[in-house]
Amino acid sequence: MVKQKRIVSNRKTSQRGHTLIMVLILLLLGSLIITPFLSHLTTGTRTSLEFERKTHEFYAADSGIQDGQWQIRFNHLSDTFVDYSPYDYISSWSYNLPEQVNTFTVNTTIQNSWIPKVMPPPDESDVKRILMGDQSNPPKVIITGTVSDVSTFQIKLQYYPDAGEDLRIETIGVWLPAGFNYVNGSGSLEASPYHFTPDVESWAGGQVVLWSCGSYPFAGDAFFDPFPGADPADTPMVSTMTFRFTGPSQDLEAISWVDTNLDLTRGGTEFITYAWDADIKVYKITAVAGDTEIEAYFPKSELRELGAAIGGDYRAIGNSLTARSNNTYKYRDILLTETSTTVDDIPSGAYVAKAYLYWSGWFKDITTVWGPDDCSDFTAPIMNWNADNAWDVDSSRFRGYTYGKSSPGRYLTMDSTVDLSGYAGEIIKISWQQWEEGGLNPDDAFEFQFSGNGGATWSSLITAFSGNIGSTPETFAFTIPDQYLTGNFKIRFYLEGFDSPGEIAYIDNIEIRWLPADTSAIFKIDDQQVYFDSNGIPQKGNQEIVVDPANLGDRVQVIDNTSHGNPHGYSYSSRKDVTALVREYSDCGNADYTVGSVEATCDADDEWAYAGWSLIIVYSSVDTVGHRLYLYDDFLYKDHDGTYLDFDQDGNEGGIISGFIIPEPMSGEVNAARITAFVGEGDIWYSGDYLQFNGDRLWDGTTTNGNTESGPNNCWNGESVGMSAEGVDVDTFNIAWSEGLLEPGDTSARIDILTNYDIWNLVYIILSFRSESTTGRSISYLIR
Repeated sequence: MVKQKRIVSNRKTSQRGHTLIMVLILLLLGSLIITPFLSHLTTGTRTSLEFERKTHEFYAADSGIQDGQWQIRFNHLSDTFVDYSPYDYISSWSYNLPEQVNTFTVNTTIQNSWIPKVMPPPDESDVKRILMGDQSNPPKVIITGTVSDVSTFQIKLQYYPDAGEDLRIETIGVWLPAGFNYVNGSGSLEASPYHFTPDVESWAGGQVVLWSCGSYPFAGDAFFDPFPGADPADTPMVSTMTFRFTGPSQDLEAISWVDTNLDLTRGGTEFITYAWDADIKVYKITAVAGDTEIEAYFPKSELRELGAAIGGDYRAIGNSLTARSNNTYKYRDILLTETSTTVDDIPSGAYVAKAYLYWSGWFKDITTVWGPDDCSDFTAPIMNWNADNAWDVDSSRFRGYTYGKSSPGRYLTMDSTVDLSGYAGEIIKISWQQWEEGGLNPDDAFEFQFSGNGGATWSSLITAFSGNIGSTPETFAFTIPDQYLTGNFKIRFYLEGFDSPGEIAYIDNIEIRWLPADTSAIFKIDDQQVYFDSNGIPQKGNQEIVVDPANLGDRVQVIDNTSHGNPHGYSYSSRKDVTALVREYSDCGNADYTVGSVEATCDADDEWAYAGWSLIIVYSSVDTVGHRLYLYDDFLYKDHDGTYLDFDQDGNEGGIISGFIIPEPMSGEVNAARITAFVGEGDIWYSGDYLQFNGDRLWDGTTTNGNTESGPNNCWNGESVGMSAEGVDVDTFNIAWSEGLLEPGDTSARIDILTNYDIWNLVYIILSFRSESTTGRSISYLIR
């Protein structure tokens, strides 16, 4: 018993020993397992926190990218950066988001990204010259690109040559973004007769295609064909090249460029031979939050601004101020007190950028201040003249030539002074008849100068004519600048050249005349008369608006009316800047407008009479796609001489409008361009006058019951849509895409205005081409 007890006691002791061993083993295993597990758990917690922090950094940095895209898409770069320039490809601009994102300060940097391969970016001033040209010239070479068909890309090269130039093409390049590839053998430059095989390589996250052309003559020569489609007789010369690509056509934002042999800066700081498609702009956006940096490239289609065009869209209205009594046929013998027209289609919320009010009319009588001198003698009764030996009197006209005369004196100078001090601030014109013999060279010129101090000092030489103008006397008139309207006015004439046998200048019937214009008018907005006070502040009240020559927006012009060289009264045009009045008293430009108290001659015996007004409102709106506007308002007279009106005053018939780029049509868009012209004294009974756009005659759609049909061949018929009276035209012409007169990528258009039987005055012509269509998408995205 005792043993057994002892046995039992020994068994319990043995079990306790085994348990201790197991516990020790478990503790050992626990120490081997739990310690690294706890360590892993701690590390995992730290990793989770780091992941969370990095995620917050990423989203913070991404918000910087999104904000940068917003700045670009909605044109806020110039607001955010006071020194931002779209033409600076070297600088970068940075800013911090106004608030922290996920507790991080976010810094965003934006840079205009330079894409053309090999070529370094020019400095800012040269970029402007290459892309925009200068005040009197379009860019010399313009290159643009567009998707012309499914998976077909078209490069259009347009060249405005200067005399004697020989443009040669060194290379043509195009950059395709990621996801797009050139189809080998598909380029028109690879075909006969060019056989230019391109080099294709990776570049700027995409693919670049380069055609080396080896100084190929763009216009061709005796040995080479012109570039595809280029016609040396055209201005501009235009060539189109195509190739096929792979990738979604609707998403392609490609950039083309060309390298040539010419300096394309038009007098820039460096000799730069290349031009590029600046209508696809690529922006580099970098955003940093904490240790995370994101870099993205964001393209935007934003057609470049060329020349000095106005930005925005426009609305033009007007009305006549004349009428015919019942017993008159061709004669406007009633001058109306006032007329009205309504604007009700400018988008709500639009901003009125500029508003010009024009009024114009004809006066029958002219006041002679001095003369006319019949030029039968160099001595009184009209005026004594000091004639150098290049001048003599021939058959009651002054004659000048230098051939065969030893050391000829070339001046013909007024001896006594004329007192014009009483006409300060008025329009005083000096006129004469002039003609030539001998078929002059362009270097032969007949010039004149003014003096306001009796000849002590003289103005610069002014050219009255140069080259061959023919032997038929023509009247030349020039407005004497106000600084010479003194009590001691003089004029002198000068011969430049005339050194060859038979080269002769003639002058006759010199006269100084006063041509007063009506420089004030009643202007009403929503039937309330408005005006500017002495400080230029808009006011309501019974005062007229007055043209102020000191205001850059105001202008008065006067021109003689002639018929085959014979004077027939004169016409005037007054322009008043009424921007502040329209902003203050209209609803974004929408209002009833009334103009009255305009002076003109209305005569029951003279069909040249007219009077009328027009208002141009230039506006911008978030609901309106941007346009480039071109306003020509040199006041011009058109006689029925069978020539096109030189409305842009470049010395050549007609006019070529350039400095725009026609974009792709937008969905649902009907019209590619629009033109409005304000013309005085058109007549329904005289046909044969028209406005021609790129060879097609336009019509504003007015119909009348007159004795001559309306239509494209009676454009200036004295009537317009929406007018209540007749006698002037304020005609608007729409250029539809369907007419094929304009195509995407075009940078110029020809305007020809002609009359065969009628006579009239052009007050202004304004043209609108849509030029802004903006898109944008990220084409690459890199996270560091």
